[in-house]
Amino acid sequence: MNAFYCRRAGDLLGKSYGGAPRQGRRAFALADAQPHYAPDRPCDIVHIALTLHLDMAQQTLRGTCATTVRAVQEAMSCLTLDAVDLHIAQVRQAGGTLPYDYDGQRLRITFTEPLHRNAEATVEVDYSVTKPRLGLYFITPDAAYPHKPVQVWTQCQDEDARYWFPCFDAPNEKATTEISVTVPQPYFVLSNGQLVSSSRDDAAGTSTYHWLQDQPHATYLMTLVVGEFSQQTDMVDGIPVQWYVARGREADGV
Repeated sequence: MNAFYCRRAGDLLGKSYGGAPRQGRRAFALADAQPHYAPDRPCDIVHIALTLHLDMAQQTLRGTCATTVRAVQEAMSCLTLDAVDLHIAQVRQAGGTLPYDYDGQRLRITFTEPLHRNAEATVEVDYSVTKPRLGLYFITPDAAYPHKPVQVWTQCQDEDARYWFPCFDAPNEKATTEISVTVPQPYFVLSNGQLVSSSRDDAAGTSTYHWLQDQPHATYLMTLVVGEFSQQTDMVDGIPVQWYVARGREADGV
């Protein structure tokens, strides 16, 4: 944003360009507000691939997060990911384990050999989480709502993706994503992009859905929705549009 637009924005908010409130007008920011800056980017996050299994009864998610990175520094010796209250089982690269430090907030992974500028690597983190505090929500019936449908859904804005998978959780980083999720039958899984495939394992009583989003986007836009839904389809200006509503409430989606 250039100086003209910064100055104009300040005028509209009742502030001068220097940040002091204009006479007779209140400052937009709270008095104790502190500036926030985007985190450093030692690498580009190229692609995120999640392979997940959901236990609806135990409200547990377990799986693997594979993150492909491209170094932008001369020598990148470690990768730090946001990861809050996750159980980290192991970290791998090309079949071998990698050392890591985890303090319950950030996962710091050390490469066996530093990545040089423009070099790529894929780091796989095996992990699990039960009843995440934020980001991913398990919805189940309770005493007040005994007929509430069982669902799982995410709401990651603005920095809550870190509560259900390890990631560079800031909007200044964008990557393509894919997610393969195994859930109990008869639940359906909705995620970003296009549904690549779906399959059933009747012996195990599960279904697996694989979604791919080939347009880079921020982690707060990562979506996972699980439930019993009815698919609605229409055409708008020659473009197929699909949406989903809870079974039994199809009329509400028209």
